[in-house]
Amino acid sequence: MKVAIYFTHHETLGHTTRIINILNSIKKQIKDDIEILIINGGKKQEFLELEKYGRVIYLPCPIGNEFFDKRKFSDKIREKNKSLIDILRIRIDLIKNSLNELKPDIFITERFPFSSIGWSVELFPIIKFVKKNLNTKLVASIGYPSYSKKTKELLPYYDAILFHCTEMDFEIFNTLLKESYEFQNLIKDFSKKIFFTGYVINKSKLNQLKPKNEIKEKFNIYDKKLIVVSRGGRVEYPRIITCSLKSAKKINDAYFIISTGPPTDNKYQEMYEKIANKIGNIKVVKYLPNFENYLNAADLSINMSGYNTCTELMYLRKQSISIPANDREQMYRAIMLQKLNLTKVIDYVSLSYDNLKNNILNLLENPLIPSEKINKINFDGAENTTKIINELLHE
Repeated sequence: MKVAIYFTHHETLGHTTRIINILNSIKKQIKDDIEILIINGGKKQEFLELEKYGRVIYLPCPIGNEFFDKRKFSDKIREKNKSLIDILRIRIDLIKNSLNELKPDIFITERFPFSSIGWSVELFPIIKFVKKNLNTKLVASIGYPSYSKKTKELLPYYDAILFHCTEMDFEIFNTLLKESYEFQNLIKDFSKKIFFTGYVINKSKLNQLKPKNEIKEKFNIYDKKLIVVSRGGRVEYPRIITCSLKSAKKINDAYFIISTGPPTDNKYQEMYEKIANKIGNIKVVKYLPNFENYLNAADLSINMSGYNTCTELMYLRKQSISIPANDREQMYRAIMLQKLNLTKVIDYVSLSYDNLKNNILNLLENPLIPSEKINKINFDGAENTTKIINELLHE
C-alpha cells in the first residue's frame, strides 16, 4: 500500500500528533509493505520526529505558517527574489511531482476541505490533478467539524470523509454555528461518504503509562498535588502562563508543571523560568515529551481544549480547567468536556489570577466526578481509520 498525506499547521501540536497516531496505526495493522509520503506545508517541528513514520517533504514556506492568510497573501512580499505567487507554483509543482512519482493508493488531506479553506488555492489544483491522472482514492481526515460554503464544491472529489470525533460533537457544534442548517444539509447530502471514526489517540502509550508516583518522585512532590498547565503549540494567550505562575505562588501545597509551547520566544521562556525559580514550586518547559504520563499523574489539568489534550483527558477521566481559544473548535470541545463533567470552563477574556486560583483550590478540594456518558465514548479512531482505508482499497 502506498499512502500520501498532506497537512499544514500553525505550529500547534494537534494536527501533527493526530497524523502520527493514524500513520502509526496503519503501519501496525496493515501487514502489506507500506510506503508513506508525508507532505508538510508548515514549519518543521523537530520534537515530533515525523521522519519515523515515512518520507517527509517540507514545502517552502516563506512567511511561516501564515502562508495562506489572505491578509498576507500579497505579491509584494518576497523571499530570495521570489514572490508568494512564485512560491505557490513551486509548492504545487513539488506536490504534483511527488504524487506522480509515488502514485499513491490513498491520498489524505488533513483538516481540508472542512476547515482552512484558504488552502484551496494550493489543494484544489492538486485534487483535480490526482483525480484526473492517478488511480488514487481521496480521503479527508477531519479532527473536528467545521463549515465553509466552498466545502460543498470540493466534497464530490472525495471517496471518504472521516470525522475523528463522535456524533455528540456535531450536536454541540451545531449550537455554535451560524450556518447550522446549511451544515446539516451538507452532511445529509454526502452521508454515504461520511464516517465517524471516534477519537484518535495512541492507545499503546495510554495503556502503558508510568506509575503516578514515579512522575511525582521525579520532582520530589510526594505530598503535593500536581497541576499540569499546557498551552499546546500556541504562542497567543499568555495570561494562561502568567496567571498560573501567580497562582502557584499562593498555592504552596501544589506543584505546577507549565508547558509554554514549542514556539514560545526564548526571551519570554527565560522570563517565565526566572519567575518559576524564584517561586520554587514550579517547573517551566517549552515541551513535555510523553505528555500523557504527566497528564495521568496530574490532580488537575489547565489547558486550552486542544484535540489531543481533550481526548486524553476523556480517556484518563481527568478533571481540568479549560480556557479555550476564541474559536469554535476549542469552544465546542470545552463544552463537550463540561457535558461529561470533566472541566470548569473559564473564558479567556475574563481570566484573572484570582478566578484561576479560586477555581484551582475549589477543584482540588472538591474534585469533579465524571459523567457516566464517558463510558460510551469511542476512542478507536486510529484503528477505525485504518480499517476504513483498507476497505476503501478493496472495494
